Amino acid sequence: MLHKKVWLRATFILIAGMSLALLAACQGEVTETPFSVSSPDPLQPTVEALALENARLNTQVAGLVETMQSPPTATPTIVVTATPTPTRTPTPGPTVAVPEGVLTATHEAAPGYVFIADPETWSVGSASAPAEDFLVYSEADNCSIRIAPTDAPGELQRYYPQILGLRGWLIEGYEENTFYIHKDLRLEASISEDEECLTAQETVFSDILTQDEYDGGPVMDVAVRPTLRPTQEGFACENTLPPRLAVGDRALITAGFLWLRDEAKVDETTEVKLYTQYAPAEIIVTTGPICADGFVFWEVTLREFGETGETYTGWMAEAGAEEYYLDVWYLGW
Repeated sequence: MLHKKVWLRATFILIAGMSLALLAACQGEVTETPFSVSSPDPLQPTVEALALENARLNTQVAGLVETMQSPPTATPTIVVTATPTPTRTPTPGPTVAVPEGVLTATHEAAPGYVFIADPETWSVGSASAPAEDFLVYSEADNCSIRIAPTDAPGELQRYYPQILGLRGWLIEGYEENTFYIHKDLRLEASISEDEECLTAQETVFSDILTQDEYDGGPVMDVAVRPTLRPTQEGFACENTLPPRLAVGDRALITAGFLWLRDEAKVDETTEVKLYTQYAPAEIIVTTGPICADGFVFWEVTLREFGETGETYTGWMAEAGAEEYYLDVWYLGW
């Protein structure tokens, strides 16, 4: 019994000794520090960044709120102004001094124009009725000027331009009447066998003024014949007058008569149709020139006026050795 107690005590002492030894070993590995250091919070940087971003967003929101509460700024209206197309303004010409002691008259059917005539030979018939004589010439029989009707009095026989005084006139010749036309002014000159009558009529046409010109204003539309063109470079036709036409020109017959031919050749077999001076037709130059048989030829398109008029394509001579047969149509209005 005693032996058993001694063994239990020895075992207890052994276990206690081992426990103390183990405790002493563990305490030897612990190193004490003079002060305590807290470990940094890993979430702290993220929190600070979010705070800064939140402050920036609050600033932007405050700016937007202020902008929305401010009165709106009116957007300027853009007005597109079209640039007008430039137009040709006639160069003012000289002024005209009306001499004293002349007959001045106006007609109700021709507003804006003043007629000037010699009171010793001209008198006013009717200044209101277009069908009656407006100005009457006393030195020749059947010599007068009236306002021309709009309807043709018969078959047109002559058609050509003419410059009289300051104006360019279109002349339409009928069997018993001649119309002088300047833009909106249409006058009828009676046909008289007396050359003095024709001269007196053309003198009146030469002296017609617009109301503005009569009142002292400048002349705006002085008629001028075009400058004749030089001979085409590289073209020569021996013993003929130099050509004055060009492709695209409108021409008129100035000779007593002129043949339209189907070939640039002076031969009876080429003759198509004979036309007299100032024939009522539109002649357009299309090709040329060609020198043949001592003449300068051009190919033309000829359109006759009137209900029975025809259109032809052929050749016409512009000039020979001494005479021009065709001229440039110079009336530009």
